[in-house]
Amino acid sequence: MRVAIFGGTFNPVHKGHIFLAVQAKRILKLDKVIFVPARIPPHKVPAGIINPAKRFHMIRLAVSGKKGFNVSRYELDKKGKAYSIDTVRYFRKILPKRTRLYFLTGADVINGLDAWKESEKLFTLCDFVIFSRPGFRLGPKESGFKTLDINALDVSSTMIRGLILENRPINGLVPGPVEAYIAREGLYRQGLNL
Repeated sequence: MRVAIFGGTFNPVHKGHIFLAVQAKRILKLDKVIFVPARIPPHKVPAGIINPAKRFHMIRLAVSGKKGFNVSRYELDKKGKAYSIDTVRYFRKILPKRTRLYFLTGADVINGLDAWKESEKLFTLCDFVIFSRPGFRLGPKESGFKTLDINALDVSSTMIRGLILENRPINGLVPGPVEAYIAREGLYRQGLNL
């Protein structure tokens, strides 16, 4: 079995995330992509990150009906910060022993990988896969990792939050059910919906 962990804040999940997961699933011939939203991201300032339950629900809406896409509550239910090494160890324990485990991340994190908890050990427990992102080029530093040069959609959670705050439309940037949920719940309207 081939499984990828796709972690992030997903504040909110958007079509760029889904596109990357679909492409990774196809290119790497994955059986499953597991979205793992972070409750308290270790390397981000938590201000502006909405309630974890709402982010989890939006991801479930985004992947509903997509074969081989799942969402895990592991990091949301973990006390304190959840580091990638802890998450990978958790999935190593619960997945069948012969599972080939991948960890998907964007090129925007590459310069900070040395600061990740037990980064060297992390790279031995899974295949680390880095995908390109608009504005970030893959270079020699990524040579030890598998890279996916995908023409990613030029969309970010920051951009979406900004558009909502300015009362501008986000249609086409997030899956329809996610857009409806954001509107119904009034998320990101005040810049902070904890």
